[in-house]
Amino acid sequence: LSRGEAIDTVYDCLTTGYNISQLAQAQLESTRQSAEQAQELVAPRHTSFSFMDVANILKVATESAGHRVDEGFCQDMEDRLTQMQDVENSGRVKLSDFYAHQLDSSDGDFQQFQQRPEYLRQVGALDESDPAAPSIIIPNFLLMQGHCLNVSSYYDLCCIDLCE
Repeated sequence: LSRGEAIDTVYDCLTTGYNISQLAQAQLESTRQSAEQAQELVAPRHTSFSFMDVANILKVATESAGHRVDEGFCQDMEDRLTQMQDVENSGRVKLSDFYAHQLDSSDGDFQQFQQRPEYLRQVGALDESDPAAPSIIIPNFLLMQGHCLNVSSYYDLCCIDLCE
């Protein structure tokens, strides 16, 4: 494959499963840039590409996309939760503060803090060791499957577990 064909192949793989007409132009351009940057990283001087070259470029581009999601969406959510901690560095947010933040938030597109206690309990994000003051366990909340972004029919992008 030529360089252009290799980039197009990686781009197609990264966008498979999407209804591309519903994606913002910036998302599409960012995806193409990820493919181009990955190609420069993996095979900077190549003029023709094998299947393995393209597979390696796709792997690097996918990891890059995952890091962008983690550094944006996940970090923003972690920052908000960390600011709500009642005890610094406790890794916990009182459930009442968690829900109050959703009600007080003027940021209409930030809808992450509305899960029901039953669901939070089921996924291991609710600490009920003090029944009078249940709290959210920040790392468990961040790693919930519900926060993963379904980016294609082949994989999801989830927050990175900093403990691993």
